[in-house]
Amino acid sequence: MNRLSEKRRSEPSAGEHSAQKRADPLAVVNDMAAEAARTLDLSELLDVALKHMLALTGMEAGAALLVDEDGRFMRLAAQHNLPAAARSQIESQPMPVGQGIPGIAAERCQLMIVQNSGQDDRELPALREAGIKTHVCIPLVVRGRSLGVLGLVSQESCTFEAGEQALFTALGEQLGIAIERARLFSQQANLTERAQIINELMRVAVSSMNTPEAIDGIASQVRRLLDFDRLNISVHPPGTDYVETYAGSGEEAPQTEQRRTGLFDTPFGEAIRSGKPVIRANMLEDGVYPVEAVVAAESGYLSLMCVPLESRGRVIGCLNFRSRPADSFGAKDLLAAQEIADHLAVVVEHTILHQKAEESADALQRLNVQLEGANRHKTEFLASLSHELRTPLNAVLGGSELLAEGVLGELNEKQAEYIHDINESGEHLLSLINDVLDLSKVEAGRLELRPDHFSLRTLMESSEKIVRERASRKSINFRVEPPADEVIVEADQRKVKQIVYNLLSNAVKFTPEKGSVTFTGRLAGDEIVLSVVDTGPGIPEDYRERVFDEFVQVPGTEGGTGLGLSLCKRFVELHDGRLWLETEVGRGSAFHVALPVSR
Repeated sequence: MNRLSEKRRSEPSAGEHSAQKRADPLAVVNDMAAEAARTLDLSELLDVALKHMLALTGMEAGAALLVDEDGRFMRLAAQHNLPAAARSQIESQPMPVGQGIPGIAAERCQLMIVQNSGQDDRELPALREAGIKTHVCIPLVVRGRSLGVLGLVSQESCTFEAGEQALFTALGEQLGIAIERARLFSQQANLTERAQIINELMRVAVSSMNTPEAIDGIASQVRRLLDFDRLNISVHPPGTDYVETYAGSGEEAPQTEQRRTGLFDTPFGEAIRSGKPVIRANMLEDGVYPVEAVVAAESGYLSLMCVPLESRGRVIGCLNFRSRPADSFGAKDLLAAQEIADHLAVVVEHTILHQKAEESADALQRLNVQLEGANRHKTEFLASLSHELRTPLNAVLGGSELLAEGVLGELNEKQAEYIHDINESGEHLLSLINDVLDLSKVEAGRLELRPDHFSLRTLMESSEKIVRERASRKSINFRVEPPADEVIVEADQRKVKQIVYNLLSNAVKFTPEKGSVTFTGRLAGDEIVLSVVDTGPGIPEDYRERVFDEFVQVPGTEGGTGLGLSLCKRFVELHDGRLWLETEVGRGSAFHVALPVSR
């Protein structure tokens, strides 16, 4: 091999005369090997390799392109004498592995020498415009894995013999080993620096998390670990359906960037909801989040990476990194961002969220004071009103009963009907007043239990007598199933009767004619369980919790006061018991009460 690279042209050129003055190829290879062995700096290593390979081949320009951690793209790592347009194009647009001349060489781990590359559709447009005719791509390989390529270009037509091509391949393998070694050394050296950066990051973050100065300080430390143009910190306040962006650092915020956004219509919300990172290569072409597409169109931030902030098993927000070039964030960037997020999560929780919680707590405390005052006045008013209404109402009821009994003379049929209506309406109004009075006592904390011992069977049988007549009028199959053995209960008997009466009255009232109502009682451990099961209309799902609130009535079941179930719940809670509902629309409902056998 007299010359490693000889340009075959009809007339000698300056390049040929220069090639004839070069040192022996073996000397060039030895020099490159010696210089490569002396450095563990990756940039310096690639510069040395480019310099010697250009000298070895007699070509004018070259670049080192290295594959990303995720293996999808190659990025410019070093260059020598590249045309400005080509350099700009490679820097702004990462080169996909498998596309273009360098991408194909990297994917196949195979040397590629392309003649007349200016006529080849696979060539980079900027290199075609620069008049490049020969493009050599030497794969950088270690253990069968592609690390990238050395690309060498010339405006002249160059050919290389088989022996020369074999040497290029061997040098690519040797350089691949050197690159791997430099990377390993760099990783080890970076551990100490990374720890220092993280420590400084935490110091800045803890100092004043919610100020722009602190965010700028955080961003400056984060930039030592990964590249980005703008950083936001978004937080999801507990119990809300929105995300708040508390801070931003980098270039000026776009006018369309919103402080508060929905949890379901942004990539930030997606990262928070799923607890997984979200990376968008090009927000203009993404089509998933129209709001972010508007931000990208205005600002030019095409790439977005959202990394969740997780503290104590809960996602409290996310870090949002924006960058202008498309596809800016890869696996390596994600690893660095996740490490940053792991350290910042606790700080975010103990500053931004706690600050907001304190503000909310102050406002809530003020509101609670106002509500307590209003509730106290309401309770006092209801109690006073109930007493004032009961006195004249009792007189009305007493008089109507005397008239109905004929004490003041016989009544004709029409008069008896009117007296019956007066008495029935008065009893309904008295029941409402008693319910309101009981509720006001519960809310005021003045209702006390008076426990005594009573038979569960006796209570169930006496309750049956109260509602059986009404059930018979509707031809309802009414069954009572007390426990087989005698069970003595220690509780406030009057309150338990009121609970049972309310449940049975509702069941009979809302069960259609010829339906069924079943009242059962049983002993379950140290509790008694009373159940009232009916074949009524059932309760819609959106009312199954609200049905126990005051003055709430299920549509289609009007006619009551809306207080009965609320009082049942309060009385059950006073006994440290439980009240729950099972229901199916169109099939019926089952109300269950569990009370301690003894207090």
